[in-house]
Amino acid sequence: MISHDELQQCCEAVVPSADMAPLLQAIQALMPTQPLRLVLSRGGWHRLGGVVDRHQQRIAEQIVPWVEQCCGGDLDQLIADYADAGYIVTRVSGTTHYLTAAIGHAPEAFIQIEIEQLEEQIERPLLVEDSYPESIEELIDPIDPQRLAAQPIGPPRYQFRRLIDVATRLDEAISNRRIESLRRFLADWGASSAGEQTRLCNHWVLAMQEFHDHEGVVQLTAKPIPTYPSIPPLPLAATGGAGVAQALQHYDRQLGYPFAWYFMLLGTRGSDAALIDTVLNDHRGDYAYLPARDLARLEAWSLRPYSV
Repeated sequence: MISHDELQQCCEAVVPSADMAPLLQAIQALMPTQPLRLVLSRGGWHRLGGVVDRHQQRIAEQIVPWVEQCCGGDLDQLIADYADAGYIVTRVSGTTHYLTAAIGHAPEAFIQIEIEQLEEQIERPLLVEDSYPESIEELIDPIDPQRLAAQPIGPPRYQFRRLIDVATRLDEAISNRRIESLRRFLADWGASSAGEQTRLCNHWVLAMQEFHDHEGVVQLTAKPIPTYPSIPPLPLAATGGAGVAQALQHYDRQLGYPFAWYFMLLGTRGSDAALIDTVLNDHRGDYAYLPARDLARLEAWSLRPYSV
């Protein structure tokens, strides 16, 4: 399998352009037997940057450790030392690209590569006369700063974030409610018409995070994220029959795979789970339109509902 070091080297060697083709080609060359897909790009986020002087020369890569180290974290001393320095704080805007490659037949048998596309820009003065911060926290991340005209600090760049062997990571994870729900989601995919026709990693990625529980044990959460830039609303569950059957078929065609509506219902907030009851009532009557394998998933869900 491709290594973290190889991915880091690819990201450092390729300059972002109008599309990701050069980077994808570089990574694909390192794993020629596992077709790689760019399935999702999530932008619009930013994080704290570093510190530069008035000539845009680098003072610190990251503001937080720099402030903590300066003057032993003494705010008054920091203000006295740097009030006239003209230092500027930067902000990093980013887009996270998700790449996936199947490495087996099970829904969870895939690797997920996360790469950030970053651009650092001038944001605000570090210190403003007559408006000095009252705490280190306010200095680092003020609520209403005096913003400067945005100017880039160097060219945009790719940064490797992480590589996840999903099946292995889930096998290693300590069981908790969210992980068990995800395992059910994956099992449902594999047993449904969706899993019969397409790979889960073509349509979903996993947002994984670790946290410490109240006993200090590292736990994992993993939220499925659909890879569609615009998700159509699910059909309403008010009435059944031909109307719902046609609406579900249309929904599946929009997303490009069968039984899509069920997985979107489980994986997106604000969904109306009554839709499942409507479909089950149709099939318990005289109107059937789902394959037996998909109907079995709904029956199992009705006995023990869950969401992810």
